[in-house]
Amino acid sequence: MPIDDTSRQLFMNVNLDFWIKVFFILFIVFYIVFAFVLNRQIQLMGRALPTQVVPVMKFVALINIGAALAILFIVIGIF
Repeated sequence: MPIDDTSRQLFMNVNLDFWIKVFFILFIVFYIVFAFVLNRQIQLMGRALPTQVVPVMKFVALINIGAALAILFIVIGIF
């Protein structure tokens, strides 16, 4: 079997939709980890430097985590 035929068969067997889904899911999972780290940083900052803005920032951080989780479930459900 020539090399040209094997490379063509290998390329045709690759499911591009599957790899796009895997990429998006991994990207969103890493973003969710980042959102949790950001939430923790806001909590630590609020303890070290209490201001009137801290409750708003905590709320926005929780909205960020919720939105990231919702997008993850949407991506898993759509594909």
